[in-house]
Order: sequence, then C-alpha cells, then structure tokens
Amino acid sequence: EPIHVFLLCTPLLSFYGECQMIVTHGNLLLCHPNDPTQTFLAWPLTSIKKYTCDKDKFIMQTGRSCKTGEGLFIFNTRMGPMIVKRIKVSFFNLSKVFKPLLINY
Repeated sequence: EPIHVFLLCTPLLSFYGECQMIVTHGNLLLCHPNDPTQTFLAWPLTSIKKYTCDKDKFIMQTGRSCKTGEGLFIFNTRMGPMIVKRIKVSFFNLSKVFKPLLINY
C-alpha cells in the first residue's frame, strides 16, 4: 500500500516533492504521486544503512551500492512509524529467506 511522502531537495537527485513510497519484499520504491505504478526510483532494502523517523519525517541513509550512491534522504510525512515498521517486516522476511541458504552453504 502506497504512503504519501514529500521528498526534500537533495543534490543526489534531479527531482523532489510529492511522491508515494512503497515498501516491497526487497525494495523501497518512490513512485509518482498520482500513479504508484510509475516508479521514479527503487532502493534495494539491503542498500539502506540506517533509517529512523519522528512525528513529521522519515529519514534514511543509503550505501554506495545503490543507484543514488551514498547519501541521506529526508521525507516529510506523518507516516514515518508505518514506513519503519514495513521496512523491519521486510528485513525479517528477507532474513527468513536467506538464513536457510547460509546454513546450507
């Protein structure tokens, strides 16, 4: 389910403003504000180094392995806790997929 966010200006991207954010099983997607099927950008969850939120913002730091490179991205949203929860659930589900692979290796 898309979450409405407002991406603050950053030198790492050529755009900013209203977007929709979607957390999938392996990516964090930034989509068109009126059409979530139009993806502007996809960050693999494994490239997100840190993330946090407060009552009005969601903040994440990405590593250099993603398309945007290493950087800090700040989004105005009141849904920060929901985004954090969805990322944690996705990471947990990823760990369940990869854990058997590591044990059998």
